[in-house]
Amino acid sequence: MSFLGNNVRAPILVFVQCMIKCSKSLMSRMLTDAGNAMGYVRMIRSGGLHCCSNAIQFIPDLEDIEKFEEMVAEDQLSDECQRAARWLL
Repeated sequence: MSFLGNNVRAPILVFVQCMIKCSKSLMSRMLTDAGNAMGYVRMIRSGGLHCCSNAIQFIPDLEDIEKFEEMVAEDQLSDECQRAARWLL
């Protein structure tokens, strides 16, 4: 018989309960941190897509490229402008 008597398991149960509470607390914190990291990644991705969608308006349509020479001729600009327009795409 030990010096603790019949309450030998009591300190062990308290220790196990403490470990379970600490594990739950640690698990909760880890899940919170993972969720925050995922939210941050989603926010950065959303910002990048927003920036790209705003910048895409400045890219020309490659299917419908108008010749600069024809536009100058339509506006009836000077001969010098029309000669210069031949060199431009």
